[in-house]
Amino acid sequence: MEVVIAAAGIAPERFTFIDYGCGKGRMVMLAAARFAAAIGVEYSPRLIAIAERNAKAFLARGGADRAPIFWQGNAAEFLPPGGDLFCYLYNSFGPEILSDCLLRLEQAKTVQASRRVLLAYVDPQHGPLVVSRGWSALAEAPGLTIFEAPSPRRP
Repeated sequence: MEVVIAAAGIAPERFTFIDYGCGKGRMVMLAAARFAAAIGVEYSPRLIAIAERNAKAFLARGGADRAPIFWQGNAAEFLPPGGDLFCYLYNSFGPEILSDCLLRLEQAKTVQASRRVLLAYVDPQHGPLVVSRGWSALAEAPGLTIFEAPSPRRP
């Protein structure tokens, strides 16, 4: 988590963290201790149940002051909340779902143009797709690229 935050050069307490394809919730729990809010998005109901159990144990041990939120469903249908967003993706899905997720994030940026929308993409196999949509690469670390959503186009 610290490597990702350092690579992005952000103050995490100003961002909502969203982990697309959160699995059992490890990164979401770590983010809950540093970010304003932490959300895990996962398709598998089984993995969401495990993530929720893991989060309860993590909170009971004092791992974070606030509970992470878990959302179960198709990541392409997840509507991001308002404010600055720091999205995390460990190459969880292919280009079709990734395109739909990027579209939702771009729409969120259009609704609130002043917000920052960042994507920490680990093992960015579809990095060229992200760039082709106008996202700019802000930073790179081994196996990681931090992208920023494009500003909305003016008519």
